[in-house]
Amino acid sequence: MPRIDSGSERATDDSGTVSRHAPVAFETVPDDLREGYEPVADALLASAPQLIGPAVVHGDYRLGNVLFGAVEPVRLEVILDWEMATLGDPLADVGFLTSLWSAPPGRIDLNPLTRSAAFPEADELAAHYARLTGRDIGSLRWYQVLALWKLAVMVQRSQRRALDGLNEDPFLLSGPGGVDELAGRAWDLARSGGKQ
Repeated sequence: MPRIDSGSERATDDSGTVSRHAPVAFETVPDDLREGYEPVADALLASAPQLIGPAVVHGDYRLGNVLFGAVEPVRLEVILDWEMATLGDPLADVGFLTSLWSAPPGRIDLNPLTRSAAFPEADELAAHYARLTGRDIGSLRWYQVLALWKLAVMVQRSQRRALDGLNEDPFLLSGPGGVDELAGRAWDLARSGGKQ
């Protein structure tokens, strides 16, 4: 069983996220994709880090959900889409943000702008967060794996609903691509011990 470098041996409340999402994932995941889900869930449960916080966690913190001012110096003005907000470890948001930051193009491409040379690398962004907050980011890789795994689960569930006629989103109806990509990236990161 791979161990994701979590910087700690004690489980957090976020391991409950894995337990909550796993049954839904396994109900909706076709047999040929299960290999990408179950081992990641097992690795996450086996390696859950100690909770930092708790703090308000956005749940979908990414470049597409923020607005910046138009005047120099450019500053973050608004954070949108709080419907997934909860209390938890703030590294959950940092993990989500950096797990898809400057990722190669794929079917699910939430941050394409971050591949530009104008943006820092994901590790630089995380280090900047650590400097500003004074927080230990030793368990960040665990949260990046969690973010990719949860996103794969959510997309798979949405695609299942679309195929059942409960959603008419053309992207969701266009096929399963993207789910296996996300689950594969999560598994690759988990197998590497959480080190990119």
